[in-house]
Amino acid sequence: MKKKIFAMLFVLVLIATSITALAACDKTGGSKNIGALQMEKKYLAEKTVNSGLTEEDILARPEEYLTYQSYFIFHSNGTGEYVCNKVSYELGGYEVNAKYTIRFKYVYADDDKSAVACFYDGLDNRSIILSNNKKGETYNYDFADWSSLITVSKNVLCVTGAGYSFFINEDYVKQIPNFNKSTEESK
Repeated sequence: MKKKIFAMLFVLVLIATSITALAACDKTGGSKNIGALQMEKKYLAEKTVNSGLTEEDILARPEEYLTYQSYFIFHSNGTGEYVCNKVSYELGGYEVNAKYTIRFKYVYADDDKSAVACFYDGLDNRSIILSNNKKGETYNYDFADWSSLITVSKNVLCVTGAGYSFFINEDYVKQIPNFNKSTEESK
């Protein structure tokens, strides 16, 4: 019984945190953008915005880069995809290359549609997630319990959890051409 109470409290805290994070995520449009989740648009991981990097660039210098392509796409039928393509990151002592597409179902978490809860529905395009540890072992992650609570707006998603990550709408990216560019590139 105590576990159920703690679980419900945890979910409520996550929702409250997500709504608070949304206020910080998208100050440009104010409340008119809350719940304005855009369908059939890529919400790009902030590290990939305006980077122009290819997978080959990252493999050549993995110590400098983490993500070359990751994004969310939502469909009006309550489904979506999270495409992940991360190169050389550490997970439990393993250096891994992760490439996969999670299919998910989502539901709005509140009446003003400012947050969605996403739940695993399938896995596509999974490459082998390899480690380059000295033993040559592979690490396989079970995605079946994947879920995510995401605050949403027209221009930005805030994915919460052990921290937060921003995902930026592909149309809004055009309005921030100097984001992620070095000072010399943006001149």
